[in-house]
Amino acid sequence: MDTLTFNTPILFRHLTFSEAKKQPILEVDLKKALDGLDMTMSQVLEPMFLVMEFLTICFSSLSNCAYCSAAIISSQ
Repeated sequence: MDTLTFNTPILFRHLTFSEAKKQPILEVDLKKALDGLDMTMSQVLEPMFLVMEFLTICFSSLSNCAYCSAAIISSQ
């Protein structure tokens, strides 16, 4: 489903299911989905960018803390 965030107009799911599973192929139309949710693409992507920014800050903080701890230990 994350391919929809790259403006994929139509997404097909369950194409590789075997006949034994009898799963129908699911077709998701991006424009219809956005219209049904009454949202724009930017409204969908904005929370994702905020999460990515938060995770970047957390990773940077953890990396710096680990680096500082290693530097302090090696200097003793």
